[in-house]
Amino acid sequence: MSRDENDNNYGVNSLVAAMYSPVPVSESKHELSEFFSPLTEASPNRQQPRQVFGSYSSNSHLEQSVLSDTAAFTSLFDDDGALNWEKVESGMVCKSVSGVCENNTPHEGDLTTNTSSHSSNHLTVNRCPRAKVLNWNSFDFEAIAALPFTDKQTWFYDRMAELQIPSSEGFVKIEVRRSHILTDTHRAFTILQPADLHKWIRIQFYSEPGVDSGGLKREWETLVTKDIFDAERGLFTCDSFSASSHINTTSGISLGDSHLSYFRFIGRFIGKCIMDQQCIAANLSLPLRKQILSVPITFSDLEFVDVELYKHLIWLKRLGKPKRNVLKSLTSREDSVAALMLDFTVAYAVAAQTRLVSFDLVPNGSNIAVTEENKEEYLQARLRNRMLDSIKPQLENFLFGLYELIPPELLAVFDYQELDLLICGIPRIDVSDWKANTEYSGVYSGRRENHPVIQWFWQCVQNMSGEERVRLLQFITGCPRVPVQGFKALKSYEGNSRKFNIHSIHKYDSVYPRAHTCFNRLDLPLYDKQSEMEAHLSVIVNMELAAFNME
Repeated sequence: MSRDENDNNYGVNSLVAAMYSPVPVSESKHELSEFFSPLTEASPNRQQPRQVFGSYSSNSHLEQSVLSDTAAFTSLFDDDGALNWEKVESGMVCKSVSGVCENNTPHEGDLTTNTSSHSSNHLTVNRCPRAKVLNWNSFDFEAIAALPFTDKQTWFYDRMAELQIPSSEGFVKIEVRRSHILTDTHRAFTILQPADLHKWIRIQFYSEPGVDSGGLKREWETLVTKDIFDAERGLFTCDSFSASSHINTTSGISLGDSHLSYFRFIGRFIGKCIMDQQCIAANLSLPLRKQILSVPITFSDLEFVDVELYKHLIWLKRLGKPKRNVLKSLTSREDSVAALMLDFTVAYAVAAQTRLVSFDLVPNGSNIAVTEENKEEYLQARLRNRMLDSIKPQLENFLFGLYELIPPELLAVFDYQELDLLICGIPRIDVSDWKANTEYSGVYSGRRENHPVIQWFWQCVQNMSGEERVRLLQFITGCPRVPVQGFKALKSYEGNSRKFNIHSIHKYDSVYPRAHTCFNRLDLPLYDKQSEMEAHLSVIVNMELAAFNME
């Protein structure tokens, strides 16, 4: 990835949308490609963007493939610093788009805080020069992106050390009240200059004698993170199935005009934790991580934000189609789109309230009925609204804040699974607990863990690195982490207990393992030898090809 020689000075107010390194994915097609307009034919030698897909519930287990050729959409900044939704056809490579955000950055004079008599939020800033810049021409980003995660992480932290201002040249001391830890931290971060964010931070809890040698800062990071992602705050919503957090569409109604400054602060806060190599429990949703990296979003990503909406839109897509094994056509009013009496609006629940707020998907949407003729337009409008339009101001401010600390080019060497590991750390997975809480079905139900294929599987898992186990777990369950109570507490998408299950399939059905994330089930082919299994598991774990099955 080359950069223009004139762009080798990265300004903290200049935001460049992250590029990504494409790798080949399967060219198989899937019925859900009908959700999008016809695609241009990709060159056979052109690489495809990386994608990961989930699964959903259907009555047919015969239709299975990978959603690789559906259109994708990416969030990119334009030259004015506005976030736009751009379509990426199959086979296209995402372009970097630069944008400038100048109006929302605090001025030099804003750094003085008026501390109240009880010192509710005291900020001390030792002045230093402007934030450091990197020599971009010295990096081969494409080669770095191809490295294993741990090597990329080491390279990334070395760059962070170059940007970090030594404590001998200045530091920031923030005093906060435990009872108002989020509002106090938000106020302090809001008035800091971007250059000051590259300094080390020291924390003082109001009226407490402790001196920060690292422990107070870690405690502060933990408490602030917990407060940010508390659903009752109204900033983020939490998906009960994946335990991941996504931006709340109605945060402005819950918090008022200040909600956008909170998202700017959250971007800065997460960026600061990454820069300081402090892992936090900020399990961002898969689509949000994709938007940080400007990786294209597809329809299947909707499952990781709103699984019910995802299933309903698939049902709506199929509504009115002739059904197999039915002699006469079922196109009566009871089986038509018009009978649903839908219009081009969407309603969202307001946090901590019992009311819904409606928005138009298109101008005058409340007066436009959804019909069979405009159904495709409605489906794409729902996708765009849920993934961008409904959270656009929040997402813009979040990304602005994050990129003020960490140049997006540095983040772009990671994929969206690795970004989760960078922010949250690599969770420890107890293989013994995993194995003890596994059920078997199909051919494997008889001999269970004594079946040769099952023995090979657990041997492969045992030999994996921690990162590879996390990837495998996310492939199967849709979540990279295990519940606090262990594998026995795994849940289905409906919230019911659902243990990890390994089901046998024949290789002529699929040579690769298949995942049913809603049911924590892995379809494991009946391999003939262990080396064959290792080869195909390696592809799944390292190439991010998550099989998509409908059951």
